[in-house]
Parts: sequence; C-alpha cells; structure tokens
Amino acid sequence: MSMEEPNKLLKGSFMLQVTLTDRRALQMTGYIYADDDPHTINRRLDEWQDMLDRQAVRCDMTTKLAEAAQADASIAELAEHYDMMLNKKKKGSLNSQERLNMDQYEGSVRMWHKKKETALAAIEAAKKRLNGAA
Repeated sequence: MSMEEPNKLLKGSFMLQVTLTDRRALQMTGYIYADDDPHTINRRLDEWQDMLDRQAVRCDMTTKLAEAAQADASIAELAEHYDMMLNKKKKGSLNSQERLNMDQYEGSVRMWHKKKETALAAIEAAKKRLNGAA
C-alpha cells in the first residue's frame, strides 16, 4: 500500500515460501487490494516468485560448490588408499576385500569425476541463469 493511497481496501493476502536448506527458508507476504485485477495479481506473484527462485538458485550454487569439493577430497582419499594397497600388494599381504577395492578403484575415481563435472556444470548453468543468459 503506497503513501498516496492510504485508504486502499484490502481484499486478501498471499504468502510465497521457498525452502533453501533444512535450516533456511525465505518467505514473502503480499496483499491483494479490492481494485486489483487478475493480471495485476498474477504480475505481482510472478515477480515475487522470480525473486525467490533467484535466491534458491544462489543457494543451490553453494551446495554444488560443496559437492565439487567433496568429489576432489574423495578422489584424493581414493588415491591415497590405492597407494597403500599397492604397497601391501608388493609385500604380498592383500586380503580379498583389498583386492576387490583395487579392482574397483578406476570405476570409483570415474564416478567421483563425473559427480564433480555434474556439479560444476550445474554451477555454470546457475551463473547464466542469475545473469539473465538462460
């Protein structure tokens, strides 16, 4: 309600909410005035939803950055573990589970690389969306 129209009659209200994480949510409340037509109401709702969507994209980028970092850490951990198993293999002291882990090493590394690529691609798509290019 603007200062120029202090006696504008309220007809109702609306609330929009987006959950960003398990601990974060954004909520916006707006009003519907007696002289609002459906076009005005829809335009207002669309604008507010666009604002909330933008915030959800920003939050998702943070999550994707963490996923990419986790993939890097997992790849490094796998490499360290693989080196340890190679040393054990040279000594002839690998058990069956360790042999299985060695056999699965390349596939596990590929999986983590793919997860990282997927996260980075999502980040790039989100940046384009935030900058209005998508």
